[in-house]
Amino acid sequence: MDLLPKTASTSDINSAEYWESFVKKNSNKTKSKAFEWYGEYPILCSILHKYIRASDKSLIIGCGSCQLSEDLYDVGYHQLTNIDDAESVVKQKTMKNAKKRPELKFEQMDATQMTYEDCSFSVVLDRGSLDARMTEKKEEAEALVEKMFGEIGRVLKVGGRYICITIALENLISKLLSYFSSEGWMVRVHKIDSPNKDDRSESRSPLPVFIVVSTKFKKMAALQSPILELSLSEGSNPERVSSIEDIVKAIRSQQDYAMLQHNLNKRSFCNESVSLDLYAPNNKNPRFTLYIVDKPKGKIPANKFAIFIVPQGRETHYLFGTDKGRGQLANQAGFQRLVVATLHRGHTYQSVDSIKAELSSRVMELGPSDLPSNTQVPFLSIGEDVGDREVMYEGEGSYGNKVIVEDVRGEDGGKYRQIVFSSNKSIVQSQARLVTEKSRSKSGKKRGKGVTRVDHLYLPMDFHRAMTAGLTLLPGCMDVIRTKARVLLIGLGGGGLPMFLYKQFPKFEIDVVELDPMLKDIAKSWFGLIEDERLRIHIQDGLEFIKSSAEKDPPNLYNVVMFDVDSKDFSEGLTAPPKAFLETVVLEAVKRILHPTQGIFILNFACRDDLLKESVISDIQKHFPTLYDSQLEDDINEIVLCLPQRASEGADKRKLQYRDDARALQKYAKSVTSRWESDFDLCEIIDNLQIKDER
Repeated sequence: MDLLPKTASTSDINSAEYWESFVKKNSNKTKSKAFEWYGEYPILCSILHKYIRASDKSLIIGCGSCQLSEDLYDVGYHQLTNIDDAESVVKQKTMKNAKKRPELKFEQMDATQMTYEDCSFSVVLDRGSLDARMTEKKEEAEALVEKMFGEIGRVLKVGGRYICITIALENLISKLLSYFSSEGWMVRVHKIDSPNKDDRSESRSPLPVFIVVSTKFKKMAALQSPILELSLSEGSNPERVSSIEDIVKAIRSQQDYAMLQHNLNKRSFCNESVSLDLYAPNNKNPRFTLYIVDKPKGKIPANKFAIFIVPQGRETHYLFGTDKGRGQLANQAGFQRLVVATLHRGHTYQSVDSIKAELSSRVMELGPSDLPSNTQVPFLSIGEDVGDREVMYEGEGSYGNKVIVEDVRGEDGGKYRQIVFSSNKSIVQSQARLVTEKSRSKSGKKRGKGVTRVDHLYLPMDFHRAMTAGLTLLPGCMDVIRTKARVLLIGLGGGGLPMFLYKQFPKFEIDVVELDPMLKDIAKSWFGLIEDERLRIHIQDGLEFIKSSAEKDPPNLYNVVMFDVDSKDFSEGLTAPPKAFLETVVLEAVKRILHPTQGIFILNFACRDDLLKESVISDIQKHFPTLYDSQLEDDINEIVLCLPQRASEGADKRKLQYRDDARALQKYAKSVTSRWESDFDLCEIIDNLQIKDER
């Protein structure tokens, strides 16, 4: 499979201004060396020979000092006329070729004002002339290009071709495609192999080169749609493209990828997020995402470069799904540069070996600059398994955010069902373990294939476990839990946390507030959510629910208020909750609806900005003087536990009491369901609490 690259994110991809400055800089070089990065005849000939016959009367515009017309002449193309508006160039070229190539013509002429008769040529060939013109001021450039295109159309015969060798700046390629397609011409775009493909030096040009072939047809009055075709790899057949925008996007992705390669060869990307997507032909969804991780400065490891293949369903794991985790992975692997490859939904992967075969054509392009060209790059993975992933459901949630329900295999080999949002596919919003139960006959024997259901007594998400452990900090914990406790949970997800609390603590009355009605349907259909008088689902804005509850006289009082809601805006580094949930008016409302002596506020908090994190914690502490923090291992999430009253006892004494309550709570929950997972130790979580009120 010929994978097509598209950059996903990099901190050093330059804007369109970069390309224009690059062209100008190279245009100012001496004529003998100008535009050599377009590629010499051996690079271009495989495509040029498809569209130019030796018998064609051909015109080369803006010939400059390039050797292309001489090379074509030497292989039998003798009906060539070259024009350039510089008199010195024409004289020099004429003198140089007078004896050796007597039929090769050079004339001084401006391509925007040609004196040739209509339909004089079968081919007009342009190597960089259009690029040079498009670096002028925008309005002037467009006017000149319009004139040049008009002249090209005039001097070409019907069936003739305008062949433009270009670096395809966005404004240039858009203009070229729109002009000739609107004239009823067929336009075909070829990407040519880099003339410096094996050159890994810093001087290598980052610019990919394209050949655009526009074939003149008789203009038809009622043209249904433009005739556009695209070929992005050598040897592949051009494929029909529906719009100019699609071609422009495809070209831009190639440019971004080339710039990424160029920058990877020039320097190290320590502590920077660099990634790209690889697409299968004719598929709009990425097949792979490659994350490039460089070892921080210091001792350079002997091993230079490797590829790590992440099994399906594991890409959301901290080690593979976060920049920090991938940095740890690269450090553990001991390579100077590690490329972490994740696999995408909607594709089939036969085996690790087949993935290696697919990626092998691309990985060498991403290696360090000092990597020998004959290096055998090692592929690393977790065993020889590509993992399992089955998408069970996809639908549009609120605000156009796609919700994906999928079944995956976990680290323990078990099956898990999870929810992922299209806005952030690297984060699992909810996860539940699946169990298969077979029915029994009257004699007690198991029979049939069995029924798969969600195990509501198992919490696979570490932050949900930490939130549950926070109940032990509730003043009078066991008295409240054994009698009657009111719980408010903002954020439903798949319903895993409320269902666990519902099953393990039968005296709980739980209100869950969820903005997106689709999530309620998904939680019921795919995660076995129960709704009754003890577990009530409110489809409402969580902020409005809190504020309206606080405005009641007396306010609705809860023993436990939990925030488990993610942010859709990551611009400020805050992943959960949304910033609006941490405003003063909301924190005041939470405190008002919390039981003053037997209440706790539990916040699932994730922030990538350390300064912002410190500021948020400080703001919370103004309203909740006693704070605890449960930092999750290998995770950006942390659980902040907030009490409305100031602690009257020292930290050590409090921790001993919390530990006793944790044991009692765990024992009580087990007595209710006759089950408590052995790896879910409340005491261990309590022991790792950080007390914030004693800073």
